[in-house]
Order: sequence, then C-alpha cells, then structure tokens
Amino acid sequence: MNPTWLYVAALYALAVWLARRCGVELRWRIAFFFYALVLIFLWRPMTQAYVNVPVDFLGSLPPWVHVQPAKPANGEINDVVLQMVPWAREVREHWKSLRLPLWNAHSASGYPLLANGQSAALSPLRILALPLPLGESFTAEAAMKLLIAMTFFLLLIARGAVSRLNEAFMRETRVDWRPSDGATLKSGPAAFWYDADKGQLVYQGALDDKRKFDLINLLILDKPDPTAGKSYWAAIDKLAYQANAYGNGLLIDLLVLGGLAGALGVQL
Repeated sequence: MNPTWLYVAALYALAVWLARRCGVELRWRIAFFFYALVLIFLWRPMTQAYVNVPVDFLGSLPPWVHVQPAKPANGEINDVVLQMVPWAREVREHWKSLRLPLWNAHSASGYPLLANGQSAALSPLRILALPLPLGESFTAEAAMKLLIAMTFFLLLIARGAVSRLNEAFMRETRVDWRPSDGATLKSGPAAFWYDADKGQLVYQGALDDKRKFDLINLLILDKPDPTAGKSYWAAIDKLAYQANAYGNGLLIDLLVLGGLAGALGVQL
C-alpha cells in the first residue's frame, strides 16, 4: 500500500488546523477542495506502486541497456535521476542518522552537499517527507508544494487583492476647482460632490466615460462663459484620470501576480 495520500492529508490537515488556530480564515471545505485537486492529478503516485520520477532513463545506461534495452519517454530530464534523486537520498540518510548534510562522501572524492542548492538539504518539505520511502517522498514533496502554492495564493488574494479592490471602488479622488460667478452645480450622484470649504470636486470610486459626461452636464451657467465651462471640463477630466489610475495599477498588480503564479506552477 502506498501511504503517501494519507500522510500528505494528515500533514495538510494539521497545517490548516494550526492556521485556523492562529486566526487565519481558511475554511475546511476550501482545504478539502485543494487536497482533492492534488489527489486527482497525482492519483497514481500517491495511491499506487508508482513514482513520479523518470526512472526509465536508467534503461538506456550500462549495464541495464545490455540486459533489457529501453528507450526513455523523455531523455531530456535525466538530471532528475542522475543528480537530484541521489542527492536527495544522501540528504535523507544524513538526517536519519542525525547528522548535518554537509558533505557527500559518495560522490567521487567528495562533494559539497549542503552548499548544493539542488540537494534541498534544509528544505522543510524534504525533512517532513523523511518517514516515507525515497520514491514516495518525491511525490509527497510535489503534493505539498502544490498545496502550499494554492493555499497561499488564495490567502494572498483574499487578504490583499479584495481589500485593494474595495479601496479602489470606495477611494475618494479630489481635484481643485472653484466656480466662477454665475456658475453652479446641479445635484448629481451620491458619489460626487463639491467641497466648498476646500474648493475641490470629490468623486468616490472609479469614473467611466458615461459617468464623466453625466458630471459634465451638471454645470449650470447663468450666462455664457467659455472660460468657466473649460475649467470645469478640465477638472472633470483630471478627476476621471486620477480616479481610474488606482484601479489600473491594481489590474496590473493582479496580472503580474497571475504571471508569477503561472511561473511558479511551471517550476513545480
């Protein structure tokens, strides 16, 4: 029996319980959904006698190639079998024997192990996967990386982007403008008003073109005065630009965040 699915589930449940105890708003059904996604995509290596390591590449190397020649499905990822797996095994053996993984004495005349970043000697995930066999430990590490990525991405969106979206919709934008003689403003939407004490036009939230033209039509002139009209129109244009600038910056932040998440997914 492959216990990887049960071990990862227990670790993730413990992490979610600790997070909730510390005040993090992470619902159990969301955590279950994330775990179910990981279990579906890693079903075979998490539940069956199967590892997500390209061990078929060894069949193209001596002496195995002389016994039963085999063509690997993807020969470009041979470094996983020839480097990362042996380094991971060496790290695991050091930790199991309660020794710091400083030096790999089994590589030629010796080779740095802790200083080798790909050995992941101090990775918490590698240490957490020690109770599992070597092959299953790689599956557990991959599953935990996916769970960490999805969970923290959700928390980042929930705590950061949502509050910034609310701020973008409720943020006050102000521009200086004082009406000339004979110029008054009709009653407009609740999100727009004139602050007579400071001599400023105020708008709350984002301002699209339709609402901008509605605000332009609020100006009433007792007598034709092109200068007064132009100054008000310029103030409304400036108000719309400043009101939308924050929302555009937020959109760029979200796109960058999505790109980083996509890049992280590729690396996992």
